[in-house]
Amino acid sequence: MNTITVNFKNTCTSKPTTKSEKINESNNTKYQVQTDPLTFAELMLQGRTWCPATFKGTRSNNNWTSQSVFALDFDSGIQPNIIIERCNELGLIANVVYTSFSDSQELRKFRLVFFLDK
Repeated sequence: MNTITVNFKNTCTSKPTTKSEKINESNNTKYQVQTDPLTFAELMLQGRTWCPATFKGTRSNNNWTSQSVFALDFDSGIQPNIIIERCNELGLIANVVYTSFSDSQELRKFRLVFFLDK
């Protein structure tokens, strides 16, 4: 796969917490970007917020048009290597793995991102 299409927004330094910040991020449907997997990973390191799907209009199930990426969030404190090993056993190879803003050694929080090829 050479390109993926996602919605990117601004660069954040922390997780959106206020109602207006959450609404603003949730309505992130106007900034469709086609990018390659390496650039995507670099943008994640910058703290970009993103949505894996594309929509016609507002973000809702009825307006979903396509998706070339999906992500799994882990917020329960499980260690990333355990999840990565389990995915590998199932033949699922994560293309990008990164920690959440609220990750800590005491409570691990991270995301596995998978790029779809069909």
